Amino acid sequence: MVEQFNNHMEVDISEEPVESPISIDPLYNLIICKHCEVALPFEWVVSHLKDNHEIQVTLTQVSEFLGLEEQAMTLAEAENWIKYFWVGKAIQNIPVIEKGHRCNICQYSIH
Repeated sequence: MVEQFNNHMEVDISEEPVESPISIDPLYNLIICKHCEVALPFEWVVSHLKDNHEIQVTLTQVSEFLGLEEQAMTLAEAENWIKYFWVGKAIQNIPVIEKGHRCNICQYSIH
């Protein structure tokens, strides 16, 4: 089953509303997949939704749904951000790791 969403997030087949797996963290301007608990560069959102959640959308639809006035953080911006900035506040909808390992240099973490 392939789902499509517009501003109402409706499923083509059943016409029942579907909760969007994505949200925006306004502090960091990151798109978050709440189901997978990961941040996504702007360019990756469409393929992530299609490949992991069988939802077909366009970047325009994503931007409209999230109410973005300009695009969210891109891959290039994310790579720069990871190298040079320390996250001072937790990112919305991404769990804080309590047990696991985290790099003290780049903040990469694993469970």
